[in-house]
Amino acid sequence: MAKILITNDDGYRAKGLKNLIEFVKPFGEIVAISSETEMSGTGHAVTIKNPLRLRQHNDCGESIYVSSGTPADNVKLAVNCLFDSEPDLILSGINHGSNTSCNVFYSGTLAAVIEGAMLGIPSIGFSVDSYYHDFDFSILRDYITHIVNRAIEYIATNNRNMCLNVNFPAIANPKGIKVCRMAKAKWVERFEKRIDPHGYPYYWLDGEFVFTDVGDDSDEYWVKQGYVAITPLSLDMTDYALMSQLKAWEL
Repeated sequence: MAKILITNDDGYRAKGLKNLIEFVKPFGEIVAISSETEMSGTGHAVTIKNPLRLRQHNDCGESIYVSSGTPADNVKLAVNCLFDSEPDLILSGINHGSNTSCNVFYSGTLAAVIEGAMLGIPSIGFSVDSYYHDFDFSILRDYITHIVNRAIEYIATNNRNMCLNVNFPAIANPKGIKVCRMAKAKWVERFEKRIDPHGYPYYWLDGEFVFTDVGDDSDEYWVKQGYVAITPLSLDMTDYALMSQLKAWEL
């Protein structure tokens, strides 16, 4: 039986976390850890100026470790303090809201996955393209168990590490699974300036997700077409084509 660490960025009360724990119970020994508060958009932030606090929370027979840290903190903390030996697999989610394209860089859900991969542990992040509070996560069960089962099979026969970003469409019956690349997209921000009661300005961040990709083989494209998108992520962000050109700069 596999040792599986489960975490998220929506906080320990999140329905997505509880559903993910329930879905993967048959696969092995589960340890779950989450943050006291929602950590969406924290990216790969880590806590270095304050102590990390940890407690256990029991809910409907489930025990979840609750920390004062970020998703990346939680992976570090769990691997080093909650396991006798490293987990076989790290799962993060199920996140409210898609994490396609450039959202990988902002997402706490994916930060946990990337942190796991940095530690050499196969890791998978799950997100669904919906912010609806009462979203029925049960419609994702079969796809998640299929992906986790295939991941465990992969781990058993391959030495290569694995870091996957999985995004679901918000529909009851996805059309299937597509393995694809990250889309080219960006956030165009707007800052609304307001004045507080003391006369000082403050700003509310707003923005629009702008899809700039014309291809039909990206994560954002396939999710919008009703498919589950699996994007393998690499920890090496080197631009090798540009590096080759920059060799001419060397002295």
